Amino acid sequence: MASSEETVLLSAMTLARLYGGLLHQVGMPETEAALAADTMVDADLRGVHSHGATWIPTYVKALRAGWINPHPNICVVTDHGPVATLDGDNGMGQLASIAGMKLAIKKAQQYGIGMVGVRNSNHNGAMSYYTEMAVREDMIGFAATNGGAIMGPEGGISPRLGSNPFSYGFPARDELPVIFDMACCIVAWSEFALYKARGEKIPLGWALDKDGQPTDDPQKAMEGLVLPVGGHKGYGLALGVDLLCGVLSGAAFNGDTVISWPSPNNLGHSFVAIDPACFMPLDEFKSRIDEEIRKMHDSARARGVARIWVPGERSQLTRAERLKTGIPMLRSVIENLRELGRKMGMSEEELAS
Repeated sequence: MASSEETVLLSAMTLARLYGGLLHQVGMPETEAALAADTMVDADLRGVHSHGATWIPTYVKALRAGWINPHPNICVVTDHGPVATLDGDNGMGQLASIAGMKLAIKKAQQYGIGMVGVRNSNHNGAMSYYTEMAVREDMIGFAATNGGAIMGPEGGISPRLGSNPFSYGFPARDELPVIFDMACCIVAWSEFALYKARGEKIPLGWALDKDGQPTDDPQKAMEGLVLPVGGHKGYGLALGVDLLCGVLSGAAFNGDTVISWPSPNNLGHSFVAIDPACFMPLDEFKSRIDEEIRKMHDSARARGVARIWVPGERSQLTRAERLKTGIPMLRSVIENLRELGRKMGMSEEELAS
């Protein structure tokens, strides 16, 4: 978390209690609030603060206003062997996503592969949280979501696609799992809010203003368009995710996806779990993953490169370290959350660190 602003070290348990308490205060049952909070604490643990505490005020506002259903009835609407669709009942996207990946894993245990689409959902945080659910069950995991339209097609300046992130995960035996998580745009839209809060400019090449001109102003970026990663390649990936998560699941897609309320977001997600033991003995598969990872590590390095990293290693090591030493959080962010809790009637004991 690069900033000259003062930071404080807080434990994962402290953040979980704070985040969960705030969500519970606006109507979410305690268990569901804790589940949603866990996804955000995990993001902060891994250093992905754009999907952690930053989102709490937005969720609280939407839950208080009734724009997000605090107690959704997440239900199966189609079920055909290894494939199913869930309706998220306009609840927190994290809850529908956890349910979706759990069902995909259950189907993979029965059929060797499981795929679950989710519709009528909301923003669901970092995709890697859900692929790691599959990896912990010795499964290959895939997770994706469409999002509010913040990116144009190649050459266009009309918002048509979200950042549309996706993630894959592969379990290993002795090495850390391979966990890849990327948005199809150069940077997550929520990063602009972090730069704005810190009073910093964004790098040129990240975004366009509403007139389609390059900008380094995070406010103008939030009012304009995020640029796709890799130009037409990022555009193509984002379109594929929108087709998979929006069109196929029955959710909103293209310019119909929104990132604000009170209109229902109706976002769509997709979750896949694959049992590698259906291809070969599990231990053999995981040994082959280890071999792949070690060959990456053993690659000849360019000058000045100290180590070759495999996707997910740094975030997993960061999480392990922060579980021991604490999570560095901007003091202003934590104090703003506590003040929000006070205004909603939470006691100092509930807000204490």
